[in-house]
Amino acid sequence: MLVVKCLPSCPYHMLIAKRGGSQYWQVTSLKPDHECVLSSGNTQAKIEWLAKKFIPLIRHTPHIKPSGLADEAFTKWNVNLNHFQAYRAKRRALELLDGARSKQYAHLRSYAEEIRR
Repeated sequence: MLVVKCLPSCPYHMLIAKRGGSQYWQVTSLKPDHECVLSSGNTQAKIEWLAKKFIPLIRHTPHIKPSGLADEAFTKWNVNLNHFQAYRAKRRALELLDGARSKQYAHLRSYAEEIRR
């Protein structure tokens, strides 16, 4: 069984349990009402996730500043990022993009041989 709760002062909760003898899970109880205040601080927005989400933006505007990425994260996902978090996400996204580019060079020799044939 899995219990999902919001804040201790919030009545929201969800109970999830495996269906009898099968591999499937089922929501067995749900109280969907929140009485908490919406928070934009999201600890689940990890650098790797942010980097993957920022790749299309950074591909087109590689010189975007971390403050621009932080604004984008707040606009799209309502997630507040400080300067350092946005900087690390940008750096990781650039690493992912450069890694994809460098892998293309590994195929250059076979491509040249194919052209010669």
